Amino acid sequence: MNSFTHREKIVFFVFTLIAILLLGNGIFKFVANELAVWEFVNVLAVSLIFLGTGLSPKVFFTPFKQLFSLTYKPETIINSKLQQMILFTGLLIALICVVQQVYW
Repeated sequence: MNSFTHREKIVFFVFTLIAILLLGNGIFKFVANELAVWEFVNVLAVSLIFLGTGLSPKVFFTPFKQLFSLTYKPETIINSKLQQMILFTGLLIALICVVQQVYW
């Protein structure tokens, strides 16, 4: 985390805080207000997306040309495979929830 600038650390903490607050709010609503299971799964998916995005804060401050080059590999706070797995798991769960809401 020492190689990250001050603004990149702020992005990480803001995105992590949003993910924690969303998940905490979803858990509270699920337990206290009888939130539907699929709505809780939606909250979980959004929390994973925010967490996965926040774990790679250099993406927000990198020029587009460099982002889309084949040789660029963004630095992440944790292992890049784990960060990608968290992000894509959130996206997959969100896609499943959207399909479930449309067809069921």
